[in-house]
Amino acid sequence: MLTATTVYALIMQDLDDENAIRSASETLFLRHLTRAQQWVALRYRLLRDTFPLSLFANTPLYSLTAAHPRLVVVTHLTLSNGTPLWPIPLTSLRYKDTAWFATTGATPTLFYRVGWRYVGVYPVPSANATAMLTGLLLPSVPADMSSPLQIPDSYAPRLTLVTAGLLLLGRERRYAEGLARIATGLGLAPSQQSSVAQKEGVGVSG
Repeated sequence: MLTATTVYALIMQDLDDENAIRSASETLFLRHLTRAQQWVALRYRLLRDTFPLSLFANTPLYSLTAAHPRLVVVTHLTLSNGTPLWPIPLTSLRYKDTAWFATTGATPTLFYRVGWRYVGVYPVPSANATAMLTGLLLPSVPADMSSPLQIPDSYAPRLTLVTAGLLLLGRERRYAEGLARIATGLGLAPSQQSSVAQKEGVGVSG
């Protein structure tokens, strides 16, 4: 069973130097581990689940945050009879139909996202229905060092690299080493490291 304690031990083995990272509080370590676990889960599409979504007559948009706060990517939306709704960017839909927000139909055929919080269907259903929504989830935040992690054990090496990289960036300011570990853990090409660096420009201190 993979826990924060396990990952910390693996990081020490990876660095092969008990003084490579200055003593970090449990809270700080869990914060970096949580971010690393989220990145690894999304990068490799590890956590997927399916939920019922009630569609209501004359209602185009549905909030996801209240019922499914860890859901960040909608991959499929299927009506209860098995008919799939096809994804469409909202910008394309607005060009397709300028009255997209009010156009009604007996059966929706498309779905779209509005930011991270909402999913919409088109045309707007004219009657209540049920759909099945499938998407990618963020892992839950570990409560303490002994909490089981949701990343499969087989991804422990990648989680270790990304967590160690974040610690080296934020704790030690060893940017080249930290970025190299993050890139390896996430399977990024060297040219993609700049985007990781930009993400880490905010809130990595510690």
